[in-house]
Formats: sequence, C-alpha cells, structure tokens
Amino acid sequence: MYFWLVVVAFKVFGVSEFAARLPSAFFGVICVVGVYLEVTKLLNERTGFISGLVLATSLEYFYLAKATVTDITLTLFLTGALLSYLRRQYYLFYVFSALATLTKGPIDLLFPVAIVFIWMTIVHRFSELKYMKIPQGIFIWSLVTLPWYGVMYCIHGADFLEGFIGINNITRFITAEHAKTSEWYFFMPILILGFFPWTALIFQAIKESLKIKGSSDHSMLVFLNIWAMFIFVFFSISNTKLVTYILPVYPPLAILVGWYLNHHWEDYRFSGQGLIWPVLLTILSVLFIGGLIAEFTMIAVIKWGALSLASVLFLLIILVWYFLYKKEVCKAFLGQVGIMVAFCIVLFNVILPQMADNYSTRDIARKFVAVYDGKSSVYVVKFLHPGFAFYANTYGKEINSETENN
Repeated sequence: MYFWLVVVAFKVFGVSEFAARLPSAFFGVICVVGVYLEVTKLLNERTGFISGLVLATSLEYFYLAKATVTDITLTLFLTGALLSYLRRQYYLFYVFSALATLTKGPIDLLFPVAIVFIWMTIVHRFSELKYMKIPQGIFIWSLVTLPWYGVMYCIHGADFLEGFIGINNITRFITAEHAKTSEWYFFMPILILGFFPWTALIFQAIKESLKIKGSSDHSMLVFLNIWAMFIFVFFSISNTKLVTYILPVYPPLAILVGWYLNHHWEDYRFSGQGLIWPVLLTILSVLFIGGLIAEFTMIAVIKWGALSLASVLFLLIILVWYFLYKKEVCKAFLGQVGIMVAFCIVLFNVILPQMADNYSTRDIARKFVAVYDGKSSVYVVKFLHPGFAFYANTYGKEINSETENN
C-alpha cells in the first residue's frame, strides 16, 4: 500500500524527497484527526482534543510521520479498524483490517482479530459475534486483499509466497534479522523515549483506567489497554525488532492519556499520584538533556542546537511544575504541547540536519555518485540500502553488516 501511494506522489509531484515522504505525512495528520473525531464520538470532545494533541506531539510519532516507512500507514489503518469496532461500525472494521493487510501482509490481520477476541474473553462479550456480520466481513476483506495477492502470485509464483509472506511475515518473527536488537526488553526504552513527553503520564493513566469499574467507559478502557499491550508484547517476543514496529501502540496510549487528563481536568491534586507527572517528566527531561550534552561533545557542530533543546526542556519542566502546583491542568497540558512543538522544530530542523553527514545516506550517496564509474559492482550495508538506492539512483547488492563482520 505505501509503495502504491509513493508512486502516485511521484506521478503528481515528480521523484523527490517531498513526494516520497508525503504519504506518511498525510496519513500521520489523518490519523491524528481521526483519533480526535472518533474519541469525541466515543467519549467527549475534550478527551478527543487532548488525545489528538498527545498523539501528534509524541516524539516518535512526530518523527515517523514524515519518514518513508510503512509504519504510519499501518498505524492509521489499525487505528481506524479498532476505533471502528468500538463504535460498532463493523463494515469499516473489515475495510480497515483489509487495508492493514495490504500494507504489511497477512500478519496484520492478526492484530485486530486477536485484540477483539482477547477483549471479548475478558469482558465476556462473545454475544457480540452475532452482530458483527462475519460472513459479509470475510467477503469485504477478501474483496480488498485477494486481487493483489492473486496477481502477485500469478506473476511471481512461489517466490512471492516465500519472500513476502514467508520471510517478511513469518521468518522475521521467529528469526532475529538484527541480532543487536533482539533482546526482549528492546522496546521498553524505545517506548519511554518515543512517547516522550507523555511517558510521564502513561503509568497513572493505565492504572486508573483499569481501576474504573462499573462506569460506562470501563469496557472501552479495557479494550484500549489490550490494544496497546498486545502489540507491545507481540513485537517484544518477535525475534526481529525495529524501532518503528511499536508505532501502533501510540494511538491507544494517547487516548488513555487523554481520558486520564480529562478525568482530572477540574480536580487535579498536587500530591501523591498527582506528583508522578511532574517528577517523571523532570527525570526524563534531565536524562534527555544529559544525552544531548554527551552528543554535542562528540559532534561539535550541534552544540548550539543542543543547548537550545536543553533550554526548551528546562522551560518545559518549570512550566509543568508551576501550572500543576496552581492546579491548572489545562495550562500545564497546553504548555507541554507548545513546548514539544518548539522542541520538535529545533530537533528536526536544526539538530538533525547538522548531523546528516553522520547519520544520513544522502551525503554518502552524494560522495559515491561523484566518484562512481558506473560499472563496478556496488555492495551496500542492509541498514543503508533503501536511502542509498534512492539518493544514488543505484541499487547495488545488499549485504548484512552483522554477517559480514562475523
């Protein structure tokens, strides 16, 4: 699905970075707006508004929403499917599930099906199966997905089944493609950093959402927890792990944080559990600042940008402590949103461009093209391969750096 979207963007805007990133950016915005609209219908407008802003200003979501990867597209479709299910819009549930399957493969049908099944088991709601129009759903899913799979099999035969389904959907789960990131705890620091600054609210939001029983929101809150937990655990036990894989956990976590903040909008207590937000935010920000200082000691060119980021984070800490002390949750929340917007602008428009020579394939490709004779064999490390192929317009042969080093 993502590659089709990129081809369309290339046809309209020409082959460029802008066109390659456009589908992710567009779908990233659509997902934020969709969360706002759907949560407004499920709960209320303020919770929807908070949830959308939390998702949009989460560090990893903000970053990947302009990256040329399939994960934002998958996140949008999974979010659409599961929120449609919560609103009992079953036909949309099947359509979005099918689009998720077209995005990354049959394994992505597992997520909505498993999450719904686990939720039904926990809240004893198997009676809903008779309302879900399952035969029509199978037909809709098949109508959307099978034509492409059928055509691909007719063209490529067993190579398609082995490569796309076998390697990319099964082998990656049972075999570590990147040994350095195969540890079970890999996604814990990724989640803490990727959901920053809202990580400071995750634990109390989850805890309180699971304690609320007897309310009309209880079953939906349980569903959101299962949604986030299942995806996180699934990829944690997978042997192949990439930073982008857990992106689909951010929408349900954003909604849980939105629900929690709305729940305490008027009666926030600056004591006990209420101190967790500013304390965790302070700890995470200080660790972030320490990382920035360590980074600019190695890469001197980013010194002033890193100091600017550190200043922004110090301001964030001061604002949140001050407004929560005054019990003004609205101002603390909006201040955190505004500071994160400034933080991301500095990080992605000042810091990262200055570090491009160290981390981006753009400069590598430029230097390569300047000296390449157009004939010699080209070997590219797997991690650099996609960007190198785009910038250098040379595909080359992919090699696994870990295998080669061994």
